[in-house]
Amino acid sequence: MTKYLFWDNDGVLVDTEYWYFRATQRALGELGVELTESTYLTFMSKGKPCWDLASDVGFGTPELETATIKTIFVVKILKFRELSRS
Repeated sequence: MTKYLFWDNDGVLVDTEYWYFRATQRALGELGVELTESTYLTFMSKGKPCWDLASDVGFGTPELETATIKTIFVVKILKFRELSRS
């Protein structure tokens, strides 16, 4: 049996950047962090994660790090799935 690896750099076959932005915006919004498209693009152009913005509202401390990171990423994945279906 021949096996293949399917590799899609964003925008080659499916452009998901907008949906990724919206999912991140919603997930951060639930934490009380506003993410504008301009801020998102600035962070992305510098190779920085937008999740750094969550530290402004207290996320990132050792006590919260594990729980919040897991929660944030689960919410982000669920939001991405929800948005990609619409």
